[in-house]
Amino acid sequence: MRCLHCHQDGIAVSAVVCPGCGVHLPSLLRDVLPPGTQLRGDTYRIDYALGRGGFGITYRAVHTALDQLVAIKEFYPQEHAVREGTTGRLNVPTPQQEVYRRGLQRFMREGRILARLNHPNVVRVQDLFEERGTAYLVMELINGRSLRKEMDAQGGRLPVEQVRAVVEQCVAALEAVHAADVYHLDIKPDNVLLHEDGRVVLVDFGAARQGFSSRSTRAFTVEYAAPEVLAGEKVGPESDLFELAMMAHEMLTGERPPSALERLLRDTWEPRGLSEPWESLLRAALRLRGEERPQSVRGWWEGKGAKAQREVAAAPASVEPPQPTRLPTAAEPEPPLMPALALRGFFIAPSLARQGMERRLGRGRICNIVALDDERVLVVSESGAGVFDLTREEAVWEVDCPASCGALSPDGAMLALGGVGGIVLWDLRAGRLISRLEGHMDRVNSVAFSPDGRYLASGSGDR
Repeated sequence: MRCLHCHQDGIAVSAVVCPGCGVHLPSLLRDVLPPGTQLRGDTYRIDYALGRGGFGITYRAVHTALDQLVAIKEFYPQEHAVREGTTGRLNVPTPQQEVYRRGLQRFMREGRILARLNHPNVVRVQDLFEERGTAYLVMELINGRSLRKEMDAQGGRLPVEQVRAVVEQCVAALEAVHAADVYHLDIKPDNVLLHEDGRVVLVDFGAARQGFSSRSTRAFTVEYAAPEVLAGEKVGPESDLFELAMMAHEMLTGERPPSALERLLRDTWEPRGLSEPWESLLRAALRLRGEERPQSVRGWWEGKGAKAQREVAAAPASVEPPQPTRLPTAAEPEPPLMPALALRGFFIAPSLARQGMERRLGRGRICNIVALDDERVLVVSESGAGVFDLTREEAVWEVDCPASCGALSPDGAMLALGGVGGIVLWDLRAGRLISRLEGHMDRVNSVAFSPDGRYLASGSGDR
């Protein structure tokens, strides 16, 4: 079997601890369908899990009649469903059922779109069906390894000709996918597979479109994501192009460029020291403002991106350059958020303290990020919120309080965190909970203060 933490293969089924990373395997595989599970009658038989994410689990399986190995992706949004231990069926709590249903419909719809593509550089979909209260997408199983493993095997960087071949085939894949109005939004070396026959295959398509809202449950990788993906704004071909260029830079140099989040706070980075046309291509594709990037991956790859970059460089010096996009905040604070910036320490919601719960070991999925100044950001996650100092790479203030969204008041004195049970208000000066607002029938997925701080608006799956 495979460790879902470090992805080491060939582990004995009887193993309790992963020999590669030391993780406790039974805990890691608690919600995974066991080997031998039959799907669609006895058409498919599961071997073991290949990977998992916030929206699903992917298994290696066998088509029993054809004796053919396949990959099967199960729709399993862990925030909204729980698996029965005996039947393997997914149960969805009543308040989450409408949200879950919409997500399931999107999963099915995107599976049908990908099935129609039939492109050699896009993972092929072979079957799609519903059972056990969820849906399953059957795909070809790629014989090969991920681009990440290939880069690791070569010391982090690849020969220029190999980079060119990988990018060329990724461009071909994205061109076909964008024509179907689908965007990947999670392009990274882990999601690019290198087939034994030399074919490059893009996998995990549509991950970001399987979420349940525009921001709180998107499935993307922060280190590669474009600014508009981080902010939950409108995306397009230029969003995938940004991530492809991030990956190309990493293949060429062995180093990933600073993330869009880092550049939004202090944008001093540009691709330098690369041979042409790479430097011009990457400079055009890695612009922070989406409208300044080429709007076609094929056009970019054929040189229009480099041409656009030369035109920008030749623009009159008197023209003021556009300002980089900022991550959205509940309100633009003025003056600076001194209460939040001055916070130090750790706090816990009274309801958790009464249950004897101690400080968490992980912060969970990031819901949204608010820039406080050039060095600090407020990060709201499923487990609570924290102020992070990017220069020291550490959290200077944290609060344990499960959340799916958050917002700061204009004066920076109050933090609103929304979640399953409603909205809680924290006094940031005193580090204490001051109020709890209830009334929504579903998870609160968006909160915002009015500019004068008098009103708090909230959005939820209950509409």
